[in-house]
Amino acid sequence: MVANPDIVIMPFESKANDYLKRSPWTELRAAKQHQIYFLPKFESYRLNRPSTQMIEGLYWLGKGLHPEKSEELSAWLQKSKAQMKDAATRGGS
Repeated sequence: MVANPDIVIMPFESKANDYLKRSPWTELRAAKQHQIYFLPKFESYRLNRPSTQMIEGLYWLGKGLHPEKSEELSAWLQKSKAQMKDAATRGGS
């Protein structure tokens, strides 16, 4: 609250709560500019659990925040998946 963020990203589960309609939440720059987002249930899972799927969750989030970088993010995702696959192969030998 002190930082007064431009964008707020909330977990899926908080969508049902009405606290965002009350102060101090309504005073946030993000609320005034309609920049509060809720992760879809599936993506929230990818970002909340430390696993290899976290990369896909970060890709989804990056594409949502910066659609103009979609091509670069796709390349990053493919490279990251290849590196993880390579690391798993080397670790399994």
